[in-house]
Amino acid sequence: MRLEEQSRWIWEQYPEKYLDIAVFVTDLGDVTAVMVLLSVLYWVVDRQKSALVVSYIVAGASVVLLLKIGFGLPRPEVELIAREYDKFGFPSGHAFTATVVYGGLLWTFDRHREPGPAIATAGLIGAIALSRVVIGVHYLADVIAGVAVGIVFLITMDRLTDRIPWRGFAIGLLLALPAVAVAFNTGAERSLAVVGLGTALGGLVGTADLDVMPGLRSRREGILLTVLGVVYLGALSSLEDTLVAVHPALGIGLFAALTAGILFAPLVVNRAVPDWLVGAAAG
Repeated sequence: MRLEEQSRWIWEQYPEKYLDIAVFVTDLGDVTAVMVLLSVLYWVVDRQKSALVVSYIVAGASVVLLLKIGFGLPRPEVELIAREYDKFGFPSGHAFTATVVYGGLLWTFDRHREPGPAIATAGLIGAIALSRVVIGVHYLADVIAGVAVGIVFLITMDRLTDRIPWRGFAIGLLLALPAVAVAFNTGAERSLAVVGLGTALGGLVGTADLDVMPGLRSRREGILLTVLGVVYLGALSSLEDTLVAVHPALGIGLFAALTAGILFAPLVVNRAVPDWLVGAAAG
């Protein structure tokens, strides 16, 4: 049912000496990587569109978690890399994330009608999905399901939100509540549920009025905002395991602050940093 034989063939055919390449590709679908990407796009490219895609993946995280727990299908018993993942393998969260984030950016930035970006995005999603099979953490059917669910979810969210970010985070909050309830007594799944609830709360607060967010005063401000923002992301993310282990509520607060901080960063920097420091014209 999960295309075990086909998956085993892929494991056997892929050269072990190139396993690091597959790991690099799979990391492009990791939540940390895509959140950094979306944060930078939000800070320096387009606030509305980037925040919308953030809301999609925040809401989608709870959907994948509920599906994984609902199906309860284990990962393959293949240890090709030394990493810890949650115990359930169907559907693939990385394949879903890649589809929603990269497909969402393609769609939201209205580049889906252009053959070049569309082919490149499809290739990237396919490579990330296949890499999950190559490194032995999913069967082929898991990643196919992850992409399929991601496409359906992306289309659904686009219609439900009418491309308004706070609606996406509100949906994410509604989905996170049952995810926390279902996963509360589990291990890694509880941490994922905590992340989903915290980011949904922070995102809902941070996108309540995106119109108040100022535009960039200069390219220098964009660089400063990115550097400070990435440092902020790294600092708070390093506390994740500690706070979640102490109490889930602390983890929820951490990710609420993390997400709200990302969204409010342009306003904070605009008000805290004077024009002359970022090379902007006064007045």
